[in-house]
Parts: sequence; C-alpha cells; structure tokens
Amino acid sequence: MRTGFMGFPVWGADTGGYLGTGRIDETLYIRWLQWGAWNGMFEIKIDGSGGSGEDRPPWKYTERLQNVFREVCEQRMALLPTIYSCANTSYVNGVLMKPLNYLYPHDENAYQIWDEYIFGNGFLVAPVFTPDNVREIYLPDGKWIDFYDHTKTVTGPVTLLQTVPLETIPVFIKENSIYITGQIFQGNSKIWEGELDGNEMITIHILPGNINDQTTFRFVDSFDNDKEKIMHFTRKSDQMIFSSDRLMVQSTIELKCTSRPAKVLLNGENTAYEYNDSLQIVKTNIGKNREINLEIIFSD
Repeated sequence: MRTGFMGFPVWGADTGGYLGTGRIDETLYIRWLQWGAWNGMFEIKIDGSGGSGEDRPPWKYTERLQNVFREVCEQRMALLPTIYSCANTSYVNGVLMKPLNYLYPHDENAYQIWDEYIFGNGFLVAPVFTPDNVREIYLPDGKWIDFYDHTKTVTGPVTLLQTVPLETIPVFIKENSIYITGQIFQGNSKIWEGELDGNEMITIHILPGNINDQTTFRFVDSFDNDKEKIMHFTRKSDQMIFSSDRLMVQSTIELKCTSRPAKVLLNGENTAYEYNDSLQIVKTNIGKNREINLEIIFSD
C-alpha cells in the first residue's frame, strides 16, 4: 500500500519468497498464489531458498494445490487484457494497486485498513492471511458484486466476516465497472500451438450501476500497436448504451442485467444476442474492426 501512495504504477512480489527452507506449508502456498495473481507483477518462485533449499513445484504437493495452482494461473492469463490496459494507462487511472483511502478519502474506516486494496478500476481484493480461513472484509460505500458469482451483490459500507474456502479469496467488483478477459497474450499454450492465429477473442464484461451512471474503460489494443481504445457505457431508465473505438480483435460483450431485453441494436440494426436468466447476462458477439455502438433496449 505504501508503494501505491508513493506512485509506483505497477508493483509485485515473488510468490513463495526467497527465505526459509524452500518448501512452504501448503495452505500458505495456496493463499500466497491467490494473492500474487492480484499483484501488478506475478512471478512464482518455485526454486528453494536462494537456490539451496528444496524446490516447490506444484507436483510435489497434493492434487488440491495443483488444482488451485492451475486455476490461479488461468485466471491471471484471462485477466491480462485488463491488467495490461490498466498498467499502461496508469497516468490517467492511477496506480494499479490502490489503498482504499486512495479512492475513498472521506471514509474514516478506509484509513485503518492495510490488508485489502482496489486493483485496477474496480476490483476490491481481500487476501486471506490466517490458517483458519476466516477474515473481515470491509466494503466501502456502493454496491459490490462477487467476482466469482455476478448474481451476488453486497451494499456498503459494511464489514463482513467470512469463512473463505481454500479454493478462492474474496474479490468484489464495484458496480458501474467494465473489465476485460481473454487469452490473447504469449504464454498461453493455444498461442504456442497456433490454435488462435487470427481468431483471438476478448470478452468485455459490463456491470451497470444506477440509472444515469456512466463509466469509461481505456483498453490498450495489443492487436493495433497498443493504441488506446475508449470504451464508454451509460445506463438509462429503459436502455443501456455501450460504445467503443474499433477493436482489432473479435469481442463478446457480456452485460449484467436482471431481465431479458426487448431488443439489442448494433449500429442501429437488430443483432443476435443470448440472455441467460440464471446468470443474469446478455451476451452478443462483435467482429473485429467494426464500429461499435450497442443499445440494449428494455421497452418496445
């Protein structure tokens, strides 16, 4: 948190650390991996202490740790479009890992909290530090959506006491946010094997706020010489509007809403879409290098 106040745009620590005997407790290792994936830089150090201790590759641990190890790495790769964009636009958005009082300066509770933070534009991350898997989570003013289940919303300010399963850590997203996922960067096995050549895809996740709320996301398009593409979303009483500069990658837009729209228009024309009632998501696909003016309309 201190590095955030000092203005470090991107920060991270070596997951697993350098000191000690090399091998570390399995629960500690899992929690360290889960937190490390929500750092600006994520490096997993699997060799022993200074190269002299016992190595700690995942296959030397239980299947449970191996599953978490894989899931954490897959999640990190999926979030790279968001992380890459926020890191490269930190001159506008501020540092990647923000102390709570960085964004909530009038909230006295935020000044007392040093073990949770805002990641990027809207993620609140609360790592688990104790082996009993219980922790308090403070959510500032506003509505917060569970990252792992977008149908669950909590209204702040509130302090939660949660027992957290070992397979996950508490992460919430502020309503009126946009974030992007997609396996599009080198390091993914599908790219190594050439399976994605020309068919890379991103998913633009939109979590609307209240009526008349607006939000913007600066997407760094790695398929267009890292040009910044401005995405803008507005919620109105009977429609939601999303626009973006042309993207040089195919995209799927997933928008959270509690009812099926009457119609969806892309650039003024009806376009195909899916609505998932259980997930409360409207989904539509858009080809690359297209003008994007999307209207989700709820009344005829």
